[in-house]
Amino acid sequence: MSNPPVSTSPRPPWRFLVVNFVISRLWLVIVAGLSLLVVKKGKFYTAPHSILDWFKQWDAGWYLDIVRHGYQYLPGQQCSVCFFPMYPLLVRALAGCGIDDRLAGYLVANGALFATTVVLWKLAVHELGDASTANRTVQFLLLTPVGVFFSAIYTESIFLFWLVSALYLARTQRWLLAGLCAYATALSRPVGLLVIIPLAIEYLLQQRWQPDFRRPGHWRVLACCALPGLGLLSYMAYLGWAFGEPLAFMKVEAAWGRQLTWPWIAFFRQLIPFYTIWFDSFAVVALVLLILGGLWRLRLTYIAVIIFFTLICLCSSRLEALPRFLSVLFPFYLVLALLTKKWPKLTPVIFIIFAALQALSVGLFVNGYWFT
Repeated sequence: MSNPPVSTSPRPPWRFLVVNFVISRLWLVIVAGLSLLVVKKGKFYTAPHSILDWFKQWDAGWYLDIVRHGYQYLPGQQCSVCFFPMYPLLVRALAGCGIDDRLAGYLVANGALFATTVVLWKLAVHELGDASTANRTVQFLLLTPVGVFFSAIYTESIFLFWLVSALYLARTQRWLLAGLCAYATALSRPVGLLVIIPLAIEYLLQQRWQPDFRRPGHWRVLACCALPGLGLLSYMAYLGWAFGEPLAFMKVEAAWGRQLTWPWIAFFRQLIPFYTIWFDSFAVVALVLLILGGLWRLRLTYIAVIIFFTLICLCSSRLEALPRFLSVLFPFYLVLALLTKKWPKLTPVIFIIFAALQALSVGLFVNGYWFT
């Protein structure tokens, strides 16, 4: 893909973004409500007390517990320290204004998602060159098959917002702001540390792989690229102060059945056939989109995002969170937009498939089936 000059992108199409955001979120609520009426309940189902409980499933309980009671560390047991602090801190701050903490969780998640659509649209215009392709990029994000996690009490939206913002700001050479967003990315999830790699690649691309180490500005940019490391160290410092164990978040991973392995090991775990098909299909589609991105010369910065973030997910020895972990890798949506730019007739087909899979995801999520 060509290297467009740094410029200010056109003003976002606010009406388009608001309408698509509202319709896509209403779609989730309608599907959730209907599925609660007609779908057989799974073994993990708990009857909701109100609509605020519909999307309060799985990890949402851990985040709300952090909001209400703070972190807990129980060596060798499942506990909350493995959930990074950016999202619960924002939820707690909003809940401190006197609103229900569940509502605060939804507001933070969906507010971050809408903010992401704005930044992603600007980035897509910058990279893909026209507003209509950028529009489709945003629509693919909102319709992604596991988009329920973007509106639930989960960290997906906030992580995605900081990640997209960091790389868009780096792409437009606003390095201090990019570094601060990257710092926040690392405070949102452990894998946020990896944003150092695409940031460094982006800077090297801008320097045509020949950085001048004699320039003071060079070292300032590298310092900004390294800020995700400071984000991780900030959380480690808190854990050391609170529990005397800076690596507590790593030490409890074994209790969750996660450990670093070779990336192919996770595919050999015995799972129910439906989940095997579900997880493996996401991995195959991700590989296809990565290949297409390479063939169409997607910027190396974004290829690095796909490769390194996907690899670290696969190396965790478990596949069940793979679909939602892949959903935050925004270069996939750029590739899909390029695909439909080349073959416009694929656009409605992808929309229909995505909407159907998203409905399936919502049904599984709110009705107590294993879906994390």
